[in-house]
Amino acid sequence: MLYVPLFTAVGIAGSFNIPVVIMAAAATLVFLSQRPYSQLVSSPAVRKDRGLLRRNLTWLPGYSVSALLLFSWLYFVYDLVALPRFLLDCNSNRCCVHLVSLQ
Repeated sequence: MLYVPLFTAVGIAGSFNIPVVIMAAAATLVFLSQRPYSQLVSSPAVRKDRGLLRRNLTWLPGYSVSALLLFSWLYFVYDLVALPRFLLDCNSNRCCVHLVSLQ
């Protein structure tokens, strides 16, 4: 569901830019971090199986730190100052999609 609009927009525009690719990669890493997190929080089987616990404790920080680095790269290098505002609005209950310039 993330990649169909991305590829459609690239096809219509005829070109792509690097911040869009970095944003898609960061969003993918956030999506991938959901499974280890949910297993650590809610699954009693994880507490019994040490191998599964170790795998989840390995993958969760890896995905999370990688996503944080990519979002930081977008914020500091490409000067996307509206990114924190967008992320905060999308994590709320109303999930409104608007980018407000913070300049």
